[in-house]
Amino acid sequence: MNNKKVKSMLLGLLLAVSLCMTACGTTEKTPEPTQAPTQTTAPTAEPTATATPEPTATEAPTATPEPTATATPKPTATPKPTATPTPVPAEGFLDLANRISVWGQDIGMENDDGSISYQYGIVDKCAFPIPAYVNSGETITIKVKVLFNSPDDAAVRFYLTDDSINNCTEEIITVPNTGAEVETTITLKAVQTATAIMFAAASYDVQLQDVTLCSIEIVEISRKTADKQDSGDWLSVWATTEEKCNLSGATDSAMPKLALEGTTIRQIIRVTAGGPQIRLRLSNQYGECDVEVTSMHVAKQSKDALADGKGHGNSKVDMSTILPETDMAVTVNGETSFVIPRGQVIFTDPIDLAVEGLENLAISMYFGKAPTTNITGHRGARATTYQMKGDQTSRETFIGARETTAWYFVADCAVICPEGTAVVFFGDSITDGYGTDASYLGKKPDSYIRYIDYLAKRIQANEETKHISVLNEGLGSNSVLGAYPTVSGKQRFSRDVLEHDKVKYVVIYFGVNDIGKIKDTSKYDQLVPEYKKMVDLCHANGIKVYAAPITPFGTSDYYTAQAEEVRTKLNDWMRSEESGFDGIIDFETVLADPANPVNLLYEYTKADGLHPYEGYSAMADSIDLNMFLE
Repeated sequence: MNNKKVKSMLLGLLLAVSLCMTACGTTEKTPEPTQAPTQTTAPTAEPTATATPEPTATEAPTATPEPTATATPKPTATPKPTATPTPVPAEGFLDLANRISVWGQDIGMENDDGSISYQYGIVDKCAFPIPAYVNSGETITIKVKVLFNSPDDAAVRFYLTDDSINNCTEEIITVPNTGAEVETTITLKAVQTATAIMFAAASYDVQLQDVTLCSIEIVEISRKTADKQDSGDWLSVWATTEEKCNLSGATDSAMPKLALEGTTIRQIIRVTAGGPQIRLRLSNQYGECDVEVTSMHVAKQSKDALADGKGHGNSKVDMSTILPETDMAVTVNGETSFVIPRGQVIFTDPIDLAVEGLENLAISMYFGKAPTTNITGHRGARATTYQMKGDQTSRETFIGARETTAWYFVADCAVICPEGTAVVFFGDSITDGYGTDASYLGKKPDSYIRYIDYLAKRIQANEETKHISVLNEGLGSNSVLGAYPTVSGKQRFSRDVLEHDKVKYVVIYFGVNDIGKIKDTSKYDQLVPEYKKMVDLCHANGIKVYAAPITPFGTSDYYTAQAEEVRTKLNDWMRSEESGFDGIIDFETVLADPANPVNLLYEYTKADGLHPYEGYSAMADSIDLNMFLE
């Protein structure tokens, strides 16, 4: 081996070690606090809490009147007319210099012509970010040019990946070594949201020996439209954010207590508007295998289950009880037994079950083969799901059932409502309903006391607004920029807005997890472009988009001086004409302590300091319903 090659190998190894050390030292997953942070000064009636160094919280004055700020739309330009279902980025060549090290490995050597060379077996893959996300079911067509410098590399492979470097592709495409430069066009289909193209060695047990990646050109991104059935008269009236329920750090309540195969789960959802028929969208976006649904039924939850007037039954058993006369089998393409393919979503056939706004539905599914990991669902259901062995889909009451507080595979429920419009609330744990089921706060599941629940009650109590549904796309611990717990907010935005029926309004109340605990102000410049993309996407689809400025958190452990500076700058920008938002829903004013506006009012957050779980009704009451009638 000549000296030049030895020198290159040593440099490559040193670079790999350096990158690995950097990756290990900077990886950040900051979930929202699971325990209530301390409060600097609490009223006498509350337990004494440990003081926090900054800022100093002011004791809430006695009988402080509730803020009465009105969420008034600000005058802005009329939204653009509907263009395409999802804007498609301009085609073109990727900048290969903008690449990501995988697991701390070498990222190759840049050549003067912009190509990247991989030599000496020191790397087996490298990721190249793409300018727009490829969502589940969508495809990206690329033209690649590869130069094989020796016969040592039998082939190379291409597939899609995400921020966590998972394989997000239906099929890995292999490009064989022909002994020279190879130019080929390949199409990759995503089975979950992808953010980059992975260039890899021929198999998992080899490394690249002497190959040059000359270029990657995006030819086309084909957006998923055929899989979404024509909305027609359908209106989405319930929704939840899809995620992996077995994510790292998830609570025990996130996963089924028993393996799904051979069991029935009964989960409860509350629709926010009514209609004569319903239709469900089922998702297996993150599963590692197909989901076999042997039998599925839907029925109304028994009124007795809500007998105490607060959403709780007289016993746990009551909550699983259905009205037998409303029980109906669910079919897909006319079949009572069907499959939800890995990485895909499907729609049920229309179900002749008339529902009213705020009614609860019990969805019972009996499983054949089903995933045991990466189960697609939502861990923050704040509603009880029941599980029993065998086919219990028509059973009136589940006795002796195992319980969780998560939803599985159900992503959307729609009703026939020609005049209906839907409002999507897009956010994090505050939108998801943090605190509404926390036993240490004296709360219980199945209470329906999120701010969106209170808003739905206001809307359904008004004849002029009963045609409006509200959809909860909140995800606890999620941030705009970060992939934790499953995908980032910027990745899931198009899915969680455009895949629902008759969405006319979106409220973005999001970003506190991006700025919590920060020590510099760089996040401002990173977040503003992502909010702009969300605004543009909404306007391109004829959707009005409102901003809910980030609420204060001065007495939580999220607070730093830099975090408060960025929060203030972002909120000022959201309120400006430059942001493009069509109006403001001012939760900030409603929830802030008038005596010290960097803090939440103590009565709303207690010792938490971040989540206003006692102020959810005040938030709902502050919203001007006329904003959803324009």
